[in-house]
Amino acid sequence: MPKKPYVKKSVRAFAETLRPILLEVAVVSFTISREFSVSRMVARLNDMGITGPSGGKWHPAMLARVISRLPGFAAEVSVEKKKRRDEQAKQNPAFSKHLSASLIDADAAFDGMNK
Repeated sequence: MPKKPYVKKSVRAFAETLRPILLEVAVVSFTISREFSVSRMVARLNDMGITGPSGGKWHPAMLARVISRLPGFAAEVSVEKKKRRDEQAKQNPAFSKHLSASLIDADAAFDGMNK
């Protein structure tokens, strides 16, 4: 069995405290652009005034590292996105038909990032 890389508890704890914020930013990014983009997420975090691990602005590589410390994050994003899509579909049936194909593509892009 391969060894897991060592991760400082403080880094893992920082990532876990940001999990709800990152989940929201990821879902909103998918909803707006219909594709996953670390750069869009970074821009949103910086616009919100949320500081990175070192206390400064976020950068794409930094966000990718933080996300990599969150086990199951991709699955959470997919579940939350589906829940919101289902809510929208109940309110507007045309919404479901319009977005279903593009959201499937977005799921595949996000899952590819976490491999």
